[in-house]
Amino acid sequence: MSAIVTRLNGYSLFAEKFGNGPEVLIAFHGFGQHAGIYHVFDEILTEKYTVYSFEHFHHGRSFYPPNKRKSAPFSPALFRSLIETFLNENGIEKFTLMGYSLGGKTALFTYECFSEKVNKLILLAPDGIIESGWYKFVSRNPIGEALYKSFIRRPDIMFGIMKGMTKVKLVSQNEYKFATGQLSSDEKRKLIYYTWRSYSLLKPHISKIKTAINELKTPVFVITGKYDHVLNARIGEAFVNGLHAGCHHIELIASHDLIRHKTIDALREIL
Repeated sequence: MSAIVTRLNGYSLFAEKFGNGPEVLIAFHGFGQHAGIYHVFDEILTEKYTVYSFEHFHHGRSFYPPNKRKSAPFSPALFRSLIETFLNENGIEKFTLMGYSLGGKTALFTYECFSEKVNKLILLAPDGIIESGWYKFVSRNPIGEALYKSFIRRPDIMFGIMKGMTKVKLVSQNEYKFATGQLSSDEKRKLIYYTWRSYSLLKPHISKIKTAINELKTPVFVITGKYDHVLNARIGEAFVNGLHAGCHHIELIASHDLIRHKTIDALREIL
């Protein structure tokens, strides 16, 4: 296991490298996680793949330039250049691509930029296929940004509003429990703010991606959890609809958390 750091224009993008297989797998973790999360799949990865598990900005070892605001959105061109630099520095021509949750959005954008280099695309409960109105409001609207900043300082107000929304069924109890858990501390609320703002311009163009998948006949596997209250499992079926016969949606008896041992059997068949 070793650390790979790609540097460009003051940005540092960290990846944990492990495994000694002949094929390359590039992976992106979910919100609030870290690069080492994919070790749960070591038994099916390390002999076949050399894995580069990237760490998102604000999640540990990937850093903005010292003079850059943590909430400043980085450009899609910068991210593409970072990945291109990484591929060139490490002599990687072809790779399998995997992303979970937030990492699904990053994987989709990476596929859009480097589709001809991707052997296979694996998405686990992926963000980025459908963008919520709440995310767009907070990450790209000045009013939404101001409201979220006030929420960081006074979370009791937002929780009270959400609690009221559950009573009129605008927000489900499960969504409320998930939100209060994810936003329970000042540190967690700031992490969401910095992450949402930073990645706000990284928007995969789904129609363009699906066209490339069909033209290149890229095998695609979308794995979702039947009881996922964060991402509607039907998103997987909607994404593979219209794609070539080598693309599949797999629904597991699981929740949103798919980085766990119960996912191994499904991945073993795919990988």
